[in-house]
Amino acid sequence: MPKELFHHLWTTIKNGEVFRGIIKNMKKDGGHYWVNATIMPVFQHGEIVRYIGGRHYISDEKVAEELFRN
Repeated sequence: MPKELFHHLWTTIKNGEVFRGIIKNMKKDGGHYWVNATIMPVFQHGEIVRYIGGRHYISDEKVAEELFRN
């Protein structure tokens, strides 16, 4: 994944906003897999205390690449 994507992800959630995007993750064996991810900050007393996320696995490589490009 381009490092700019991860920079955007962290900038977004550190600013208190929700990140939504297609991410290509690396497997332990060096391969990869695609997910549709949503990551959001959790606030307590107006401060971010942690982040939570949900991911949906994308099994079709061609679909994942098309979604990522868009």
